[in-house]
Amino acid sequence: MAYPSGALLAFRESIESANRLAAIEGRYADPPRPDKAPTVQALRGGFCVLIVGAFERFLVEAFAEHLGRLEGEPAPVSFSALPEGLRVNSLFESFDQAMKGPRYGAPGKRSNRIPGVIAAAGKAVSGNIDAAALAQTKGNPGSKRVGEMFKAIGMPQLFANTRAAFDAKWARPESSSFVQDKLDEIVRTRHVVAHTAEALQISRNDLSLWSRFLEALADVLDERLDTYAENVLNHVRPV
Repeated sequence: MAYPSGALLAFRESIESANRLAAIEGRYADPPRPDKAPTVQALRGGFCVLIVGAFERFLVEAFAEHLGRLEGEPAPVSFSALPEGLRVNSLFESFDQAMKGPRYGAPGKRSNRIPGVIAAAGKAVSGNIDAAALAQTKGNPGSKRVGEMFKAIGMPQLFANTRAAFDAKWARPESSSFVQDKLDEIVRTRHVVAHTAEALQISRNDLSLWSRFLEALADVLDERLDTYAENVLNHVRPV
């Protein structure tokens, strides 16, 4: 068992840092006086950017950490015994990333990508998945991409299958699409803040609700990834 993961523990620390920004923001009038509006906007914007960045980092690190338990020399589970989605998507993502080069910056010459291609081939030959290749948010940790990441390893309908666990932590009735809608709202607001530097549209209530929401969601996803890895290691069909 690897729950809570190191990724989740680091995420909780980041949320605590964001909550300290919220505590400072709470000292100002709401709505803020005109002369204090720039400070309040900076605090709310910083809070939003921090929590979304922390959530995105959590997704990447949690996937790599939990799926990394399925790698080894020799591989702990034979490649043929792995879920089909995990096998197929690991191979294609691994080679695709190696052939294209780094996501950020110029890919450079083809010759510069040879070491990555050889490493990807080595993993395939040894019967290992490429956990790092599967741990990609592609710059957008919204509900669509999160669902795609889980579907790629053989866990479709993520939000439907984890809703009961989320509700148990959230402890208040919400609409059927609440988790997806709220996650997309938070990520969309981060994009607005990053591109316009406008953050006063974020309410004080958002500050307290968003951090609690992402904490609950990250906890559920981390626990589900842990169960998934344990099931694969023990040759149990993942659900």
